[in-house]
Amino acid sequence: MASRDETLRFRLKDDTRVVVRPLQGGDEAALLAFFRKVPLEDRLFMEDDITDPEVIRRWCGDIDPEKAYPLVAVDGSGNIVADGVLRMRKTGWQRHIGEILVTVDRAFQHKGLGSILTRQLHDMVVMEIDADVLWEQMMELEFGDLSGVY
Repeated sequence: MASRDETLRFRLKDDTRVVVRPLQGGDEAALLAFFRKVPLEDRLFMEDDITDPEVIRRWCGDIDPEKAYPLVAVDGSGNIVADGVLRMRKTGWQRHIGEILVTVDRAFQHKGLGSILTRQLHDMVVMEIDADVLWEQMMELEFGDLSGVY
């Protein structure tokens, strides 16, 4: 994504078209409807009860891109068919660690939608990373500590 607020259109492997955009406060009912269709076996590993209206209300009402960056994929009928979120730790020694969580409606699985959301969320991280810091970390991983080397 070129920016955090951008809406992008994609064509999936089966020619279905979807719009990928940031989650908005007005998405509460559609997001709850989407998550309520997720089978129990897919919900077992989730931290929150995604079928609880209070959880969804909190997510849609407290969108803070410094804590989490949520995206949704919407089909031609306006239904949310996938959800993805990038959660970054912004403080402490783990601030370089992020987590991407993606949930895709079963009818839209195996069409490339999960990969699209993952790529968009990954690109958001890359846009925010200072290139010099990234370069230093890559060189240190490759060659070890280079401090004092000219």
